[in-house]
Amino acid sequence: MNKKLRALVGATIVNAIVIATSPQAALGTTISLLGLQDFSDGHTPVFASEMNVAGADEPFPFDGTLFGSDNLDDSLGSFTYTHTFDLGGETPTDAELTIGLIDHDSFPTQFPYDTINFFFDGVKQPDSLFKGISGWPSSASVVTVPVATELIMDGELIVHFAAQQPGPSNDGNGIAADFSRLEIQTIPEPTTLVMFAVGGFVVMRKTFLRS
Repeated sequence: MNKKLRALVGATIVNAIVIATSPQAALGTTISLLGLQDFSDGHTPVFASEMNVAGADEPFPFDGTLFGSDNLDDSLGSFTYTHTFDLGGETPTDAELTIGLIDHDSFPTQFPYDTINFFFDGVKQPDSLFKGISGWPSSASVVTVPVATELIMDGELIVHFAAQQPGPSNDGNGIAADFSRLEIQTIPEPTTLVMFAVGGFVVMRKTFLRS
């Protein structure tokens, strides 16, 4: 092996190591979207009839269905849905879920009640971001929360939202879902990155031998 070819091999090996140890250089994004965003954050009021029209042709539970009731009875609404996705063998490094939640009745001034519980794969999540953000008498709240990467390794995330208490002067708490967006940051497995580098070496070697 002459000096030029040895130098080429050495450079390729160094390049493979750099790629494999620098995941930021190959960062990718996987997005799972359920429903369409029909209401902006803070949109108020949101009427049931408006939800039905906006959610037409969207998948359940993002089709305008209201779960539970504020005043007709004392029912507390809840709904469940599942994000499914294919990471293509890549490793998730970070994930977040953005939910459009309608009418959970936690108002910012006198009544910042803890009205919502939510769960990922049956694991209860911190819900402080949902306190005190509703508009009177009803509104849409667009909230982004982190998702632990260990919960998405299997290619799905089961999401459950449930009202745990009524809003002020209500008998129950009806809630609805506008949309849900799961965004996952990923990097290829180190072996995949090395194979890319080796493939690059093969191409470079053929070019070298022809010259």
